[in-house]
Amino acid sequence: LPAGRYELPDDPADHRGILSWHAQLKDRRLREAGSYGYLMQATIPKEALKEAARTGVLVLRLAVEEGLPGGLAVYGAEFGRYPLEPTVVLVEAPR
Repeated sequence: LPAGRYELPDDPADHRGILSWHAQLKDRRLREAGSYGYLMQATIPKEALKEAARTGVLVLRLAVEEGLPGGLAVYGAEFGRYPLEPTVVLVEAPR
C-alpha cells in the first residue's frame, strides 16, 4: 500500500550538506561535496499498520520509477543535512 509519492529535486549540494563534506575521504578529491537530501515524512495507511500488527513485520520499500536517472540516496546520521538515521515513528492514536 503506498504511503506517499514524492518528486524531489535532483541531487542538491551546497553548505547544507555539511555532514557529507565532513564524512568524505580525506584524499584531496571531492566525491560527495556537500550533497544532501530532504527530510521526508509519510503516513503509513491503517491497513498496512493492521497487517504489520498481525504479522509482526512492517516492510518499507523505497523505489524510483524505471527510466529515471540517478536512483535514490538515503542519508543517515553521518551524511547529508540532518544528523539522524532513517526513522519510523509509531504514535498510538488516542482512545
